[in-house]
Amino acid sequence: MVSRTTLVAKHNRLVKLIGKEAVNKKLSEFYTRQLKKYESDKELAHSRTTSFVEQCKEIISHLNAEIGSKYNYKSKATQKLIKARLDEGFSVEDFKKVHEVKSFDWLDNPEMRLFLRPATLYRGSKFEGYLQENNIRKVKSKAKREKEAEIRKQKAEEGKIIRTEVVQKKWYEFKTYQQLWSHVAKMNEKEITSYDLPEELRNLQAKYLRLKFTKQTDQAERIFRQTVERNMKLTIAKDKTIRKVDVEEK
Repeated sequence: MVSRTTLVAKHNRLVKLIGKEAVNKKLSEFYTRQLKKYESDKELAHSRTTSFVEQCKEIISHLNAEIGSKYNYKSKATQKLIKARLDEGFSVEDFKKVHEVKSFDWLDNPEMRLFLRPATLYRGSKFEGYLQENNIRKVKSKAKREKEAEIRKQKAEEGKIIRTEVVQKKWYEFKTYQQLWSHVAKMNEKEITSYDLPEELRNLQAKYLRLKFTKQTDQAERIFRQTVERNMKLTIAKDKTIRKVDVEEK
């Protein structure tokens, strides 16, 4: 630090060189510049402080809304953690993403719910990891959506094809109506439409299910057998007629 005696000696030498009036003018200009710089720095510091407090308020308000807590954004310990993460380059939106991913994981867990607090969420050794969980979840969700879309597309394509092994088994080869309808349930729309099933059997489903629901299984199966036998006779008679016509034509 320069002593007062040294400053006085320098001042006197300047006065001798350029005159007292010129020295006073330069000192006045210097002090004016210093005062303006001080006021500017003070205003900038206040602006930064106000902006940081607003960021803390936005972050903690989001956390409170997300988990139903009442944390105070004015807490010095909380502000210290937030400032450390902001200084590392993280944004306010990053804090919100951490709130969302960890509240989804922990809020319904009585043991983990206690860790939904600034001291845990904003810790330097944990924060980035929590944020990456959010990014990984988005990637997995996207992959899952793409896979589901591919499956839907595949099923739509399959729905346009008639599988011979599915439709070649005749309806009267099944012992019970339940077995028959389990087989039909595996068919796509085009296969069901082309499947050679008597209309009476198609209409039997509602009645069969109603009897099964009221635990009248024996009666349901009896009705099925009767319907099958009746339609079998009709089918056999129809086949004989067709074969007879074919023989006559030959």
